[in-house]
Amino acid sequence: NILHKTLHVILLSFLHLPIHCRSYTFLNMQSVSGGSNPSPPTPATARQRDSKADAQAFNTYASLSAIFGEGYVRNGLLTIPRSVKDVDGNSKRTFLHQIPLSDATNLQIPPVEVHPQIQCRLPSPSGEKVAVFRTEDNSSDKNAKPRQVVEIWTHGGSMLASRHVIPAKKHGPICFDGSWFGGMSWNPDETAIVYVAEEPPPKTSSFFATDDGDGGEENENGVGGEYTLGRGRKETWGEKYTTTSRLTLYLLSVSNGRISSIDNVPRGTSIDESNDNDSSLGGYTLGQPIFSPCGTCVVYTGWDAGGGGRMPKRLGSIYCYQRSCRLYRSLVSHLLASLDAEDDVADSAASDDPCLCLTPQRALSRSPRFVVCTPDDEDDTEVRLVYLTNEEGFDTHDGCMALETMDWNLQGDYDFASAATIVECVPTPKLFTNDTQNFPGGLVMDFPGLFLNQLPQECVTPDGNYIFVTSIWGSMTRVLRISLVDGSIYPLNFELQQNLDGGEASASADAHQRSQRVICVAGDDVIVAENAPNQPAVLGALSIKYIDDDFSLHGIGFGGIGFRDFDYPPIPSRTILNPLPMAVSAFSSLPATAALPFTYEILTHPNPDSNLPPVQSILLLPTNNNNNNDTPPPLIVVPHGGPHSCATTSYFHSYAYLASSGYAILQVNYRGSTGFGHDFLTSLAGNIGVTDVADVVAATNNVLSRTKALVDGTRVGICGGSHGGFLACHLIGQHPELFKVAAMRNPVTNIATMVT
Repeated sequence: NILHKTLHVILLSFLHLPIHCRSYTFLNMQSVSGGSNPSPPTPATARQRDSKADAQAFNTYASLSAIFGEGYVRNGLLTIPRSVKDVDGNSKRTFLHQIPLSDATNLQIPPVEVHPQIQCRLPSPSGEKVAVFRTEDNSSDKNAKPRQVVEIWTHGGSMLASRHVIPAKKHGPICFDGSWFGGMSWNPDETAIVYVAEEPPPKTSSFFATDDGDGGEENENGVGGEYTLGRGRKETWGEKYTTTSRLTLYLLSVSNGRISSIDNVPRGTSIDESNDNDSSLGGYTLGQPIFSPCGTCVVYTGWDAGGGGRMPKRLGSIYCYQRSCRLYRSLVSHLLASLDAEDDVADSAASDDPCLCLTPQRALSRSPRFVVCTPDDEDDTEVRLVYLTNEEGFDTHDGCMALETMDWNLQGDYDFASAATIVECVPTPKLFTNDTQNFPGGLVMDFPGLFLNQLPQECVTPDGNYIFVTSIWGSMTRVLRISLVDGSIYPLNFELQQNLDGGEASASADAHQRSQRVICVAGDDVIVAENAPNQPAVLGALSIKYIDDDFSLHGIGFGGIGFRDFDYPPIPSRTILNPLPMAVSAFSSLPATAALPFTYEILTHPNPDSNLPPVQSILLLPTNNNNNNDTPPPLIVVPHGGPHSCATTSYFHSYAYLASSGYAILQVNYRGSTGFGHDFLTSLAGNIGVTDVADVVAATNNVLSRTKALVDGTRVGICGGSHGGFLACHLIGQHPELFKVAAMRNPVTNIATMVT
């Protein structure tokens, strides 16, 4: 938030006033104290602003933001976390919404803040049990690390049945990063949980350790290893994952609290030694575990960190979705039996068979999910494993993924030969023949391929025939229904906003420009979210039976995807939560519920490479222009970072703040962005600083050349972070006649200084 405030101050200074007029405000930005205002702040001109008004206005739009995590439905109740930014404390606070889904009730339960000690809530499949993972301070030893605790609640989470303190020597921190490495799963009997945690570090001692109690003899292999990379110093996965090195899998028996590592997993070798499992170098990092429906095995993702030969070391993982990974299966029936035994027989118990790699011919495989199809005759129950994959992998940070299935059975066996790709990677999507400049919603192409990092945790329909996913499609995120029978793909057409407006369902161009997301599948309902640059997220429910009727009626299928037919009505939906603003900053005020004072539009621009889809951008345009309709607003151009990512029509409070304050915002999805097909993305490789720069300039000129002046061409600024900062440097240097000011956040300007 402070970074976004800083960018606003810098840009406002150059675009409106001399820099010295604003420097004092910037220096005092963090010293702003409390204050309240019961009414929304009125956008003011730069000369009327002060630091308090800036801070209050910014945090007002932050309070509108509704950032929802993954939710689940148990016993007719949707439970979903909501993150709220606390600017005062420079932290994130989490609130839990619990929403009844029954049509017969309009009960609204206020959200409850999640205690900071609670790291994760994991409901069992039946909803009878809830595992609560906590991190607690050790009151008996102030210098000790926080202890990790697992609580098992029964009766739907209303009664504490057991509490298990994890011994500090058992493993390191548990990984709760559900977006990538982390993950946990109940077994079908609801007697055990598999989760991911850091392996205990190897024992080390200094060169001066003696055999009189300092551990010199006990730690012979670790003598002198305190500061040795791979021993006392870990090789980690870099930014955001600076404490993540060698994650592995652990089983917890919920009845007695016993914990054991799953040892029949891929280990590999380190770089320096032939078989050194005590080193954090080399080997594998394991995550995303899930129990099979039979409960006898666990399927998970293993990232190559030197053990598999595809990666020399851990090269960083955040925003790097190209890191080599495969799916593995480990049998755990003997291990489960030893954990549940009344006496300590774990050492003498029979061991489980070695692990097996399920996707040896795939460079990338991740996000495993099981699908169970149970017909009337239960003897014919079919089980399939569904996962994301890419056979050859890609060198770009992100890329198009395929969807594959593999037959399974209730005994935990799989069939290699049955592996089938049901959704292929798309090199270049089919382009529409319509006038792309005026095409409703800015959709100019058919299905561009799957661009997503993970499958939702609960994404399968009850009959096992479909899954629902969220994927980037051009400059939007869309909810897709994928048939596991024939691979057909259906983009859902629904409008939650019209429910709030009280109008009847009608297909509007604005509706097709909003971004949407699937939360989970809950019986006969699909829980979804919808938002737009000027509309924070709302939650809704769609009935699966209406989805089937709608699409069978209109016959939209693979090869004809794309919202081209605006005559078919939206799927009937109901809004289940229009979240109220949450002001957790001392100087925020709650805004009115009126629409935000700016519009947005997806623009398309011709691509110099006619074989690729057109370039898209998102224009946010203030409607009040600070009450000065004679002068068009200044324009801030924002190329995204990545570079292989995408700006979508979602609500971002920093952009909403600027647009509501009288600035036009242009977000450019230059060549190299995700959501436009594989070839569009990879075309940037070898052309960085050339084609991306050209696309940003062309998109800016496209806006400036409109017949009616939308923005003030004499006041155009450029800002961005990471690769967006890199582009801002290029653009202000190469095109000073176009861009009058630039603000860069962590720009990539000197690679040599980043690796030395």
